[in-house]
Amino acid sequence: MNREPDSSTGLPEPSTVSRLREVIGMLFSYRIFISRQIVRRSSAAGPTLRPRTFSPRIAAVGTVALLGLANGIPASANTSASTTGTITVAVRSVTVSPSSIAFGSCVTNDGLTSTGSALTFPNGGCQAINITITNGTAPGHIDITGADAIPADSGTHWTLCGAVAAAGGATCANGQFTPGVDQFFEEGHSSNTSAPSPPLSTTPQCDLAFANSGGASCSATSGQVGSEYLSLEGPSSSTDNSTSFTTIWTWTAVP
Repeated sequence: MNREPDSSTGLPEPSTVSRLREVIGMLFSYRIFISRQIVRRSSAAGPTLRPRTFSPRIAAVGTVALLGLANGIPASANTSASTTGTITVAVRSVTVSPSSIAFGSCVTNDGLTSTGSALTFPNGGCQAINITITNGTAPGHIDITGADAIPADSGTHWTLCGAVAAAGGATCANGQFTPGVDQFFEEGHSSNTSAPSPPLSTTPQCDLAFANSGGASCSATSGQVGSEYLSLEGPSSSTDNSTSFTTIWTWTAVP
């Protein structure tokens, strides 16, 4: 049932004010005071009423209370965090430089007479120097493989000899390390210690010169660099009359 305003003041009856106070209190969780002021003025017409207002302190109290409520709520926080990891995989590889080289430092078969960069018969010798072999990032071993010497006209090859049969070698016709007709003998050496590898063959074998050990190991650490030179002894004679022959050496990175 609605109550009419108090005829003497123009304001709601006290019960209405109390109810309004309760509702606002429940909404904001703090107490709000509503004041009404009557300003009396000397006049025959009776007292003049100033319109009811909310006290300014209500807004201030409300602001403090709301700030206090906000400060009471924990700040949002991450419950997990992450970072990114990059995995670099070791690569089994090998590089060789230079990519081509010419034999030089040639001498006669008795080793007494230099012949510059020209191989002489019978059984003259030459060297190919300053070959750099670099292992990749994966540790392992380095193998080396030789090949026949092929004449410029693609005629009769010179065959590698001197390596043991287990390494796929052919027997040198004029002795263990002395090539016969259309044969030649090669071996690698460490540039640092002159430690030789076994005689080369067309079958891969451990490159002892790479490890500078001169022993039974051709192990290679990550990024290890070896410096080598190759020496050869030519045939007693050549069926092919070409003035140049080429051969290939292959280094292989293995576990």
